[in-house]
Amino acid sequence: MRNKQNIILTFIATLCLLLPSAVSAQTSTLATRLSGRILLQVQARGEAWYVDPVLKARFYLARGEDAYNVMRSRGLGISHVELQSYLATKFPLRLSGRILLDVQNHGEAYYVIPDKLTSVYLANGDAALSAMRTLGLGITNSDLAKIPVALDSLTPVNGSAFSTIEQQAFKQINDYRLSKGLSALAWNNDIATIARVHSQQMATGQVPFGHQGFEDRVKNIQAVVNIGGAAENVAASDEKDLVNAVVNGWIQSQGHRENIENATYNISGMGVVVDGTGMYYFTQLFAKKI
Repeated sequence: MRNKQNIILTFIATLCLLLPSAVSAQTSTLATRLSGRILLQVQARGEAWYVDPVLKARFYLARGEDAYNVMRSRGLGISHVELQSYLATKFPLRLSGRILLDVQNHGEAYYVIPDKLTSVYLANGDAALSAMRTLGLGITNSDLAKIPVALDSLTPVNGSAFSTIEQQAFKQINDYRLSKGLSALAWNNDIATIARVHSQQMATGQVPFGHQGFEDRVKNIQAVVNIGGAAENVAASDEKDLVNAVVNGWIQSQGHRENIENATYNISGMGVVVDGTGMYYFTQLFAKKI
């Protein structure tokens, strides 16, 4: 049982991406089950969200052109020949729920409908709006809350795309690196979203506190950034001086400090989530961008 005013820390590091052949099965979560879906808030005003299959997080789809631009921003490039072959038959399961961009033509966007594995052409904002209305799956507010919000969908805080706590902790980590003659880590929104998903899963009890699914998180990072190594620090705390307690705890712990001081890492993302008891869960992912 956790004691109040306590900090729990744990870390994991991998210096290469030659992962073990037996990779742990990914935790079955609502975000995984609804991967690639368009969701409509039936208990609100029908707000639409897209659950990105790579990040396992949701992006808000505003009306018209805004929805079109958000869906295109999560697009995956595909050759014209390969796209045409799938349009004539069906798309493979690995592309379920993805937004595909015809990179050898004019960048036309297609949404691959989960289950059916057919597609709808997203010609413009009106087409995106129609797809939202006809393909959207109703979801309650309580279930929607279980799916992390992608950082790009959050309202900026003081000009930043991540929360104040994340911003403060990330800055302290970089200040420490600079004090040791190391370069600052560059913030990556996609990596931060992946980190936040893990923090939310720990906060809601979907996974135990620790590093379960780390291999999957590395794979998710690889899907959006070409990297040559990765590491992870995790903490849980309800201290009043929250950020200082967590960052100092990491620095005072050899394993965590080695991740922070690793000069090969140049990009990072941090996700912080609080549970119903006031316990804050921190996940920081480090990576070497090639």
